[in-house]
Amino acid sequence: LTSLKKGSNSINEYVGKFKTFCDELSAIGQVVSDKDKVFWLLQGLGSGYQPFVTTMLRPPVPQYKEVVPLLQSYEARNDNFESSLQMSYVAHNKKLYQNKQQG
Repeated sequence: LTSLKKGSNSINEYVGKFKTFCDELSAIGQVVSDKDKVFWLLQGLGSGYQPFVTTMLRPPVPQYKEVVPLLQSYEARNDNFESSLQMSYVAHNKKLYQNKQQG
């Protein structure tokens, strides 16, 4: 579990790989506790998720089944925010360009 990282995968891809890995460990008798699942899932996210990780690791730590949908919501909110920023940047630069052309 320590080597599994989100990298450029989507949250759904990462969580799917993580779940498969936990299921494989369970199949050979190495059951991963709920607390460990939460910890290792969060550890593999990377620095871009640090605010989320910090919040989730505050006591009481939520169950794994609660963390996954929260993580999916966090990613969706970040994706929407980044799209909005990019659109604002493009609109701002277009206006600057138009003003230069007129003036």
